[in-house]
Amino acid sequence: MIADTCAAAGRAARLQPARAIAAVRARGRHASPRRERAKDGKISIIELPFVVQGGGLSPPRRCGTTAFRAATPDEAVDGAPHIDRCLHPAAALGWSTLSVWVGGCEIVVHLAAGTLGAGHALHPDDLPLAWETLDHLIGEIYECALDPSRWNATIEEIRLALCPPDWRTAFLMLERRDPPSARFIATTNVGPGVESTYSAVFAYSNPWSRRTWPARNGQLIDTDDILPREELRKTGLYKNFLAAMNVDRTLCLMLDRSDGARLGLLLIGPGDRNLTVLRRGLRVLGPHIQRAVRISQRIASAEVTASAAQAAANRSRYALISLDKQLNILSANERVAHYEATGLITTAGGKLAFVDPAAQRKLAAMGLSASGDLAFQAIDRAGRERPVLGVLIKPKTIPMIGGAIADAAMIITIGSGVGEGPVLGIDRLAQWFGLTPTEARVVGALVNGQSPQEYAAHNGVSVNAVRFHLKHIFLKTETASQAQLVARIAQMPQ
Repeated sequence: MIADTCAAAGRAARLQPARAIAAVRARGRHASPRRERAKDGKISIIELPFVVQGGGLSPPRRCGTTAFRAATPDEAVDGAPHIDRCLHPAAALGWSTLSVWVGGCEIVVHLAAGTLGAGHALHPDDLPLAWETLDHLIGEIYECALDPSRWNATIEEIRLALCPPDWRTAFLMLERRDPPSARFIATTNVGPGVESTYSAVFAYSNPWSRRTWPARNGQLIDTDDILPREELRKTGLYKNFLAAMNVDRTLCLMLDRSDGARLGLLLIGPGDRNLTVLRRGLRVLGPHIQRAVRISQRIASAEVTASAAQAAANRSRYALISLDKQLNILSANERVAHYEATGLITTAGGKLAFVDPAAQRKLAAMGLSASGDLAFQAIDRAGRERPVLGVLIKPKTIPMIGGAIADAAMIITIGSGVGEGPVLGIDRLAQWFGLTPTEARVVGALVNGQSPQEYAAHNGVSVNAVRFHLKHIFLKTETASQAQLVARIAQMPQ
């Protein structure tokens, strides 16, 4: 069957113009064919080493093996090999398609056609890459910039598309020089304990790391070029680490470096393999991986900044809302939900609106105004008033593809009404001023608008007991009246 396939491919090549060649891109080094059978017993994969050259077959030499996809056809031609030339040519790449029917299976072979001058031999660098595959990988790489959790799967796709079959391990590694350490950011087929062992024992203390450290960003390094394998096998890195994984060669793509650390994509495996396809693929993908890493870093930095700002805003007892000129909500802290639940505002459709018509008119006027701040009272559905402060700011315009995004144009702050809880937590009041829990609760009630008499009645204690606590509170807070106490608490961080 394999011989028939070779002969059929040879006959197809003779149909090409004079001195034409057809080369099947090689993968791996094994010269013997490999077959795998699907569950229905039919051949699903055939790996065959050959190069069709000038209408005949040449020895595979460095070309290794190529995997052919096989599918059961609707009808076979008397069960004999059948060839259909150039079904779907990719003219831009010079590829043609041969459909070879063998034993009831269709073997789809992609061929590269070109002219071979007299006395010239086919070199692996002349073999085209599968650009459709590279286009897909580039798309996946940029998806990783948006979702870093996809790196593991994407690295595995890169490995499967470009590496020899027994180059099974790849990883993104952040390595630090001082103190020496390493972190595997994304991996494929990395065994348990490999990362911790490398970080603890070999990070920056092995010849590969030290000799590649000065490499510039974007550089692709083959460890065979910096340290012969014979010398590598004498090192502790190989004897105590790499040998167990049957690894003695690495292709390393330098991606980024900062603050004594560097980030690289490493693909590792046995050294005596043809890495032409891997080299060429990484040269194409490398710049895209670099950009994706930097985009991811920028996104992560922006998200950290936004998250920190949101966390700080959520600590406020006031509602803080940033709006654009159309009153669309750009950000809001957690307190906003309280005022929506109590019937002061609505946020339907992502827009801020006050339930109180008079307050809503003032808010709308701010959106049309070019300058000036505005302070007013807003009334909720229960008739309770809340102080509102609107501050206009100069919006920034953030450029983007297809236009721009306008930043916040105004900040709305909604204050607390009477009876809406203490300004500060009881524990913080106690810590700042050395108050007892009872004294701290009294302070919280007074700052929240209650009188000593109201606090006494609400908590079932006498007014004299509250006044007794107040004497100690004034002493500890260095105030002399309830007005001074409230003003002092208002100055504290919130």
